[in-house]
Amino acid sequence: MTSALVDHLKIKFSSLSELYEYFWELKMKASED
Repeated sequence: MTSALVDHLKIKFSSLSELYEYFWELKMKASED
């Protein structure tokens, strides 16, 4: 694997995990109400 592809996958993975955390926080806030 080329380093460019690895960097691309890292960026994709980090944005996915941020998105997951964002939705998790929304879910927790919604359940508090």
